[in-house]
Order: sequence, then C-alpha cells, then structure tokens
Amino acid sequence: MLKSIDPNDVHGALLALAELATAFREVESTSPDLGKERVKIFQSLAGIPEKSLKTHRNDLFLEAACFVIASSASLNSLKLQPDYKGSGLEHPPPRWRAIFNAALEHRNQVVQEAAAKAVTAVSMLRDCSSDVER
Repeated sequence: MLKSIDPNDVHGALLALAELATAFREVESTSPDLGKERVKIFQSLAGIPEKSLKTHRNDLFLEAACFVIASSASLNSLKLQPDYKGSGLEHPPPRWRAIFNAALEHRNQVVQEAAAKAVTAVSMLRDCSSDVER
C-alpha cells in the first residue's frame, strides 16, 4: 500500500502502521518478537518514493509518516538505517531523515508538530544535537 499511486491508500496504510507500532511497543516486554515487528514497520518507510515527500498537498502523508517514525523508532531500527549526517561520509540520508526534514520544512503547523513528535522519539534513542543546532 505504501507504493500505491492513490495518496489516500498511502495515508491510511501509514496510519495503520503507526497504530500497530504503538500497540507492539506497549506489549513488547511480554513478547520480544514484537520488537522485530516494530523494526519492520520502521524499515517500511524506506519503500516510500522520494517524490511523495515533495508533492503538492502532502501534509496528511507527511504527518502520518512522522507518526510512524515516532511510534516505531527503536535502537535496533536506527542501527539498520544509520544517519551519516555530520560523519563526513557522503551517503544519502535514510528515508526517515528525509521524511523528517520534509516535515520540518512544511508550512502546515500540524505537520511540523508531527515532526516534533518524531524527533522526540528519536532523541530518546540517539544524540540529536546536530538537529537542534541547525
């Protein structure tokens, strides 16, 4: 569904993934396999086409994608999609970073608030001082 050309399908799929990730996180201590499922959900963001981040009227899409980041980010998922920012290495940013950047730059306040929730979740797992400084 994340590769659908219908933005409503993608939006709905992202919201469903965010809710699943939240539910998995809440009961993860009773079933360690659910942590792996959250990682899969986080990795699914990599399948979102780059052009979707820059299309006109993408506010619902970006908001939902930020919800997925906020609900599925974990130490393991961030290790699988490293962020080379500030390392001096020339790599494209991971998709979660591209989504986050697009949401921060968006004019819609709701999208920016969703980006803030995403960075809150990520900052609990890694150093985000370079994000604060920019």
